[in-house]
Amino acid sequence: MSSSKQLSRQEKIERLKLLDEKERRKRSDPLKYAKRHPKQIEAHMAKAAIRALFWGNRVGKTEWGAEEVAEYATEHHQYREVIAPFDIWAVCPSFEAQEGTTQKKLLTYLPEDAIAHIDYIRGRIIRKITLKNGVNIIFKSYEQGREKFQGAGV
Repeated sequence: MSSSKQLSRQEKIERLKLLDEKERRKRSDPLKYAKRHPKQIEAHMAKAAIRALFWGNRVGKTEWGAEEVAEYATEHHQYREVIAPFDIWAVCPSFEAQEGTTQKKLLTYLPEDAIAHIDYIRGRIIRKITLKNGVNIIFKSYEQGREKFQGAGV
C-alpha cells in the first residue's frame, strides 16, 4: 500500500469519502460497531432479570450499561424481547458525574435519528431522552435521595 504522500488528489478524495461513509454508518447504527470483551458478552447474554457487574475500575461497566440501555431503548436486544413504549432509569452518583460518563456513553450508542427530544436539567446535563418509539430514558442521581426512586413501575 502506498503512503498518503504518494496518492493522487483523486485517490485522497476517495479515501476521505470512504472515511466519511464509515462515520455516517457508525452514527446511524452505533451498536453494530460496539466491541465487547468476553465478560461483557457473558453479561449481555445472561437470562437473569437482574444482572449485577462486580468488576474493577475502568473495565467496561459503564460502557456495557450504555450499550445495554441503547439496545433496550431501540428494541434491538439480541437476547431479549423488548416492546416499546416504556421508561428506563439511568442512575449515577451525581448529575455532574452523569454528563461526562453515563450520558456521554449512552449518546454514543443511540442512533441520532432515533431521538425525538432531549430535556435538560441545566446546561448540558440531560434530564430525559425521548425516543421516536415512545421510550423515555430518565436520568436520576443518588444525590436525589431514595424518595425519588419510590413508587414508579420501572
